[in-house]
Amino acid sequence: MDDELDPKGHNRAASAGFTLIEVLIATAILAVLSAGAMLALRPAPGAGASDMARFQTAYASQRALAIAGRDRRGLRLGARQMQVTLWRDGGWAAPGPAIGFEGPVQIDRGGADGAPQVVFQPDGRSTAFAVIFAGGGRCATDGWTGLTCDG
Repeated sequence: MDDELDPKGHNRAASAGFTLIEVLIATAILAVLSAGAMLALRPAPGAGASDMARFQTAYASQRALAIAGRDRRGLRLGARQMQVTLWRDGGWAAPGPAIGFEGPVQIDRGGADGAPQVVFQPDGRSTAFAVIFAGGGRCATDGWTGLTCDG
């Protein structure tokens, strides 16, 4: 007798297998895992691309903080690092550690008297500058319009 009944009277052979919901859930889990594996295994961008993205993020956040806090902020750029600076008590102070770049960076504007090369005003303006990253990427602004990056 192949059609054995369980104590409740259900046919065990008919309940063997997977339901449509179980198959869909398993497929969704596998899709998420494979997408994660593809992202983890993709080739890393060059130093210039990641440095440019890091600079764009710092630029946008410091500009927004200057507007929101109604104070002056800055970014001091070196060949291999940048540092956030704040205008406090008549001078520039660096509240935290420098952020390193993976490749060399050039900026066409020097900070005078210890001032950062990029200064953000409370009204959203900044100093005019151009930054060139390893690999040929470039970010620039005239101080009035937003930051434009290419490369």
